[in-house]
Formats: sequence, structure tokens, C-alpha cells
Amino acid sequence: MLPGLQVTTQDAEAIQITVSSNAQGKNSKILLQAILCCVQCPQSVLNKVHKDFTFYPMMLVKGTAGLTEYTISWLQSEFDCYVSPLTFSAIDLSWMMAMWSGFVREDGKNKKVECVYRTPKDVEGLSKITINIESADCKRLWDCIHKSGSDEFSLHEVEIFVDALSQHFFAHFQMSFKVFCLERVCVASAMVGSNGKLKIFMQERLVHILRHICELAIEKNPIDMNK
Repeated sequence: MLPGLQVTTQDAEAIQITVSSNAQGKNSKILLQAILCCVQCPQSVLNKVHKDFTFYPMMLVKGTAGLTEYTISWLQSEFDCYVSPLTFSAIDLSWMMAMWSGFVREDGKNKKVECVYRTPKDVEGLSKITINIESADCKRLWDCIHKSGSDEFSLHEVEIFVDALSQHFFAHFQMSFKVFCLERVCVASAMVGSNGKLKIFMQERLVHILRHICELAIEKNPIDMNK
């Protein structure tokens, strides 16, 4: 069990899986670490889970692709479960960028907000475009749009935020980024890629970030009682 990620009494305790080399003592090396967790899962979803089962909507893995595939295969074989990759759309990434832009360090030592766009296939000689923005500037923009102190966000707010950034980019580069596909975002608190890669930089925002990722995982892989 891994303490610290069970936010509510309904959440299952997080489980950590560690794969190490056969070497003894100090020579032993951690080859893979995986965490199965459920962070503030809605009760309406948990009600669909059979009482004899434990529901983990998210599995965080750090390790090689080969060992990760082997671990997933072992889990599915031993526990009769199903594990699938979690990927994020450009809209998902836009939401995360908007929601998390307000999370900055008080000491001012923040990573710049980074947006990586993939260009259309018919564009030759240019596969990606990376834009960097000061974290403080993004936070000021978000604070002008979003009601301060509220944890609830609306689609309208996110659309205004993304549109404002697009207008800013067009004013500086004379390029419409609406034709490009957002592939990765990096803010002061975390980095997320469309391929499912996640890095968290602020421990105090861990639960907030994992809660949203869990929500997306449940949305993309709803529980089917008929299976």
C-alpha cells in the first residue's frame, strides 16, 4: 500500500508495484515503479463497481516500455483486470493548461508555460512548433477570466483562455494556431503529453492533478456492468 493518495474514505488505498534487479543490497536497482490509484472518484461511479472488486481508474508507471508491457500483462493475467493506455486530446490538454495555469510557486521560481503543437502532414520541413510563455503572464490571463477562489471551471472560460492565447500568438507570429494540434503542455505544476506522459512538479498540487486525470480516465473508459 502507498499512503497519501486516499483522499476520501471511498477511495481505495493506492498500491505501489516495484520491480528490482536480482542484485543484493546496494547493488539492487529499481527497474520499474507503478502506482495504482483512485483519487476522489465520484460515488456514482463506485456504485457501479461490484462489492468484491477494487476499482483503480489510473496506473502511473515509470519504467521501460518492454517492462511496462510485461507488468501490465502480468496484472491482467493474475488479477483478471484490464489495463489500457490513456491518451489526451488537444481539448483535454487545453483544459489542463487553463485549469493549472493558476498554480504557481509563491517564490516565483516557476517553469515557463510551454505549448507544443504538431503541424499538419502537408506542411513540409516543419513537424512541431513550441511556444513559451511566462507563468506569471498566463496566471494573470486566467485570473481575469476565471472567478477567483472557485474550483469549478466552465467550457466557456477555457475557450476564452485558449482563444486569447491564439490571438496573442497570431499577433506576434502571424500564424493561426487553430490549424495545428496541441500535443504537449507544460505549466508550473505539471507537464502532460497527448501520449499519456505526465510529470508533476508541485507536490502540493498532486491530489488536484491526479483527481482530474482520474476523471478523464473514467470518462474515456466507462464502467460497463454488462462485461
